[in-house]
Amino acid sequence: MFTPSLICLAWPKYPSTGNFGNRGRASNLIFATWEKSHALQDKFLSIPLTLFQFSVICGLMLCKGASLEEKGNGMKNVKLKVKGSLFFILWLFNVLGDYVSGGVSKRDSGFSRFTLSTFHLEVLTALKKRWYINGSLVLPSFVLREFNILMLAVWFMRAGTFHGNQLRISAGKWSPQDRALLAEAVSKVLGIETGVSRYYVVIKDRKAAIVKLLSYIIPSELHRLGKQIGRASCRERVYG
Repeated sequence: MFTPSLICLAWPKYPSTGNFGNRGRASNLIFATWEKSHALQDKFLSIPLTLFQFSVICGLMLCKGASLEEKGNGMKNVKLKVKGSLFFILWLFNVLGDYVSGGVSKRDSGFSRFTLSTFHLEVLTALKKRWYINGSLVLPSFVLREFNILMLAVWFMRAGTFHGNQLRISAGKWSPQDRALLAEAVSKVLGIETGVSRYYVVIKDRKAAIVKLLSYIIPSELHRLGKQIGRASCRERVYG
């Protein structure tokens, strides 16, 4: 286990940035204003998380590799555990800050070789009650009601890919009805036509979607938007 202190060299720590990857400073002001004006309107949102952190956790829960684990060892609350690639986990470490328990753990094998866990927190116990009903995972109504581009971006970084002139996000863990609701929520956020194809939510205009999403995708995940974007990101990181 190690504590990734060098992450500060890659992405400034929240709340100094309100978006992913140190781009699009205007969006910082947008989310700061949104948080001040809306955070207290819904009693559920008055939990001790920033709107940024709340949105990131919801985005994580939309795809595989993240779980709200049951209490244990005398703990009365639950914790968030996330598996993923190194740079994504390091970015997440920075986002969740003081909620992270210890550092980042390296697993023995597999693509998602790194894990991050939070402390057992009351706020996560409250979230778990919304995401799990009688032990079964459900899509909470508040996610659809409060769906924003941060939730979408985190979901896409975990489960998205490009396909021709489309972007696709894996939604296999959700029912056909839930996939349709998520597709509608994505369409409202992006202002772009969406649909459902088998186990995917489909964004039907890749170029238009890239314009909206690019500022919120960390460099290591830009390849999901397209080969040329991923290559340009690699050149930028190597040559400056």
